Amino acid sequence: MEKKYDFPVVREKLDRSDGVDTGYDTLYRSDTGDNLGVVSRKYQMVKHSDAMEMVFDILDRMKLEHSEPRVKLSGQGKRMYSSIPFPDMRFNPTEGLEDFNGKEDFDPVMRVHNSYDGSLKFSFLYGVEKLICTNGATVFKAAQSISLRHVSKNIDFDKIRPLIESSLNKTIVKTKDQVNKLVSEDGFSYLNLIMAESILANTYKRAIIEAIGENHIDSVKDNRGNIVEFSEGTDPFTAYYLWNIITNVSTHKIKSANVQADVDAMITKHFF
Repeated sequence: MEKKYDFPVVREKLDRSDGVDTGYDTLYRSDTGDNLGVVSRKYQMVKHSDAMEMVFDILDRMKLEHSEPRVKLSGQGKRMYSSIPFPDMRFNPTEGLEDFNGKEDFDPVMRVHNSYDGSLKFSFLYGVEKLICTNGATVFKAAQSISLRHVSKNIDFDKIRPLIESSLNKTIVKTKDQVNKLVSEDGFSYLNLIMAESILANTYKRAIIEAIGENHIDSVKDNRGNIVEFSEGTDPFTAYYLWNIITNVSTHKIKSANVQADVDAMITKHFF
């Protein structure tokens, strides 16, 4: 396994050109010379490799089978976003439902985030990933998270380990239960809540209504307050069906990253 997150990091005092101490330190990669950030003396550096090795040690002790981590680095290695899937815990909440063609597999995952420049907290997130597009794009729904700032010995591996161990299995089970529950919940109670959110742009509301189409009998108000009627259909309009629709719309039609993040937060709030 290639450990692209494992590279040498050097921390040195940052002086001015005249030799005066600035009170800050500089971090850089000694293998490439790339700058990783300027930090205060109170900044607690955690290497990406140390964070990942701690997680692997925990998973080994818990005897949890996992796939190789998917790791993305940005800013020459300043930030790390990693995702560790647990394929043995894969589940399909729509198994047996013809409408979904058996392609609704979810992978429980643990995500590990870290940064050298302070732009990301040292974080562990538990949840599920679902494939939403043939281009390989996935959506992630977190069930629980642990986040720590890189400040003055705030990050203690000995204290973090038991938190991760006690939470991991519990949150995976919780997330599976949440997703499975959506299959039996009626979608219109969720739809009325979502349509009432001021955060939704008019085009987004219209896109949801278009995506629902004329498949279901009931009505909601569009962005202008007009009643939109849906004709009778055969498919059950479950919360899971609605979640799929608005997740698809938000990930494919919303261009602004900030707006999409807000919409994702709104979706999570209502469905989970």
